[in-house]
Amino acid sequence: MFRRSFRWRMPDLARFFRTRTSRGPAVPGRAGRLQSRSLNNARVPTIVYGAGEAGEAVVRLADREAEAYVEIVGFIDDDPLKAGSRVLNRQVYGDLSTLARAVRENGAEQLLIAIANPSPNTVRDAFEAGHAQRIRVRIVPNLRPLRAEDLRPAMIRPLQLQDLLPRRSIEVDIETTAAYVSGASVLVTGGAGSIGSELARQILAMRPRRLTILDQHEEGLWAADDELRQLRSSDAEVVVENRLADVRSAEALSQSLKRAAPKVVFHAAALKHVPIVEEHPSEGVLTNVIGTRNVLRACESAGVDRFVLISTDKAVDPVGVMGATKRIAELLTLATARRTGRPYVAVRFGNVLGSSGSVIRTFQQQVERGEPLTITDPQASRYFMTIGEAVALILEAGATAEGGEVYILDMGEPVLIVDLARDLIRLYGLDPDSVPIKYTGLRSGERLHEALFYDHEAFFQTAHPGIFRVPVAEQTGLDGLDNLVDRLEVAARARDDHSVRNLLAAAMIDLGSSGKNQQHTTAAHAASSSSTS
Repeated sequence: MFRRSFRWRMPDLARFFRTRTSRGPAVPGRAGRLQSRSLNNARVPTIVYGAGEAGEAVVRLADREAEAYVEIVGFIDDDPLKAGSRVLNRQVYGDLSTLARAVRENGAEQLLIAIANPSPNTVRDAFEAGHAQRIRVRIVPNLRPLRAEDLRPAMIRPLQLQDLLPRRSIEVDIETTAAYVSGASVLVTGGAGSIGSELARQILAMRPRRLTILDQHEEGLWAADDELRQLRSSDAEVVVENRLADVRSAEALSQSLKRAAPKVVFHAAALKHVPIVEEHPSEGVLTNVIGTRNVLRACESAGVDRFVLISTDKAVDPVGVMGATKRIAELLTLATARRTGRPYVAVRFGNVLGSSGSVIRTFQQQVERGEPLTITDPQASRYFMTIGEAVALILEAGATAEGGEVYILDMGEPVLIVDLARDLIRLYGLDPDSVPIKYTGLRSGERLHEALFYDHEAFFQTAHPGIFRVPVAEQTGLDGLDNLVDRLEVAARARDDHSVRNLLAAAMIDLGSSGKNQQHTTAAHAASSSSTS
């Protein structure tokens, strides 16, 4: 009933939207005319936010490049001394509060942010101001290291959800990062997944001697391998290989590592979708726990110099199966580092925008189908960063690794899921109050808020401001780990889900978690199962 009433209003929304193209969401008013102008190769009247060097570079680009489809009609700038002046024969109106006047006097249909390294508040304020005027807001990202003559029309893009995160984008020292990858043989497990494939792309740019991607998903492996071969076409010296193998198979891993002879291994293969793993705990253990032990043993046997486990914030005081399995994977990594003395480390971070199964993709599909957005709880929050940022920091953490440590990526402040949803609605040109939100309640294995550290973990800043480290001395539960994993493997291979859950719940108490949330979740799942059987 609720969905039907919302769809009944869609004709009204259609009149609100002027146009829609396959290149992006529908947009209202002047922004709709902007798309029409772009399709007709007409220049779009544009106000530039930022009357400094970056803003001047945009004006020069617009004047020399017809395909930019931009006509700069004025500036706004937060510097009160610039108000009323002229820059390159365009008027500077004042700060964002003067945008309405600038739009009215010039018929502007677009606001273009041209500020070197703008603060998150600056971008959000511009977004809100443009939305209030019903004009499209675009941005020229990464202007700080860019020379004016290097600016190209393709660099101007619409605002994206990542631009609205409450923190600055993260920069990585590529030269330092590339040192341990360049010229080396590198293997990425889970190479067909969101994180694994992005790892492979960034590693390829660092010119390894050999890059091997390993995955059990045939179609995804083919697609990732094909893309990498196209990307490296101008650099035939880099050997790109794929291995169709499952991390659950110790034999397949041993053969794959013997063939690739990697010096560096990134372990991204995992079952990570909380509700799915919660319903299939034995499968979660076999991939996330046994699979990780298989990879570590193969690396140890093959003499792999450096190993990086991709972990998750759900490994901190786990409330469900997925988080518990990833916590054990962390401890397996640290135990191997302690035993071998090698730089084997875990990198822990939160949610990644645009990854497979991301809530953002779900929201996009719901908006485009005219459905209410589904959110578990109005207070639910998560840490977010982009795939590119997460992978760059993973690579940097691997470069700084001393062994036996957990590295935690600085995710900024947690974001309310409902705020993220409302921002996405605005990016579609809609009034957030016009799109219903349905609260569904937390599912088994989920919680309101995530954490990046255990209470007992003392963390330290690394040389990179975006990475913290927790030394192995701060980790508990390494003793008796092999016995626990052996028992989990027996139960999981027998598909004894009840025993798997009980072992995980008890293990989280023994391994340093509070255990309260895990016990509650296990009991709740058992009650739910019994009520539906």
